[in-house]
Amino acid sequence: VWIFFTWFPTYLVETRHFSLVEAGFWSSLPLVAAVVGNSIGGWASDRLIGRVGLRRARRRVAVVGFGIAVVFLPLGAVAPTAVSAVACFAVAVGSLELTTGVSWAVPVDIGGDWAGTVSALMNTCGNVGGMLSAMAVGWIVEASGRWEPVFVVAAVACLLAAACWLRIDPEEPVAATEL
Repeated sequence: VWIFFTWFPTYLVETRHFSLVEAGFWSSLPLVAAVVGNSIGGWASDRLIGRVGLRRARRRVAVVGFGIAVVFLPLGAVAPTAVSAVACFAVAVGSLELTTGVSWAVPVDIGGDWAGTVSALMNTCGNVGGMLSAMAVGWIVEASGRWEPVFVVAAVACLLAAACWLRIDPEEPVAATEL
């Protein structure tokens, strides 16, 4: 998602040939989709808990969110028109944000009295990843001369994230001695 916070307007100008003003408008659409996805993900997880239990509810929402992004990130990169590319990226970012609610709920689920510490650690790691991804995008574009590899790498990262979620157990608390 950091690609869309940092580089997306540049992509739209360089690759999709939007003016700077147009890029400002169109780059906001994936972020609007993010707001919708964020709300739906939290709601869906809470609704699923009663039907499938905590572990499956959290995992399903995250795996589905990342799974949709795996498909739509590369589709956006090769979409035939600029508007269809933005639409694909909006779906991808909206689905990525499906995972935000469960990502913040799990530290509370596992942290107990240490939920603040677990959340802070997660937030720190996420922001370090965001910083590194912003640099990686520049390196990938400079090395390849193209933007498509950026979105393929992002899709692979989403695939790995979905696989990681298959191992996360929000029912297993973190012991204070582990922190």
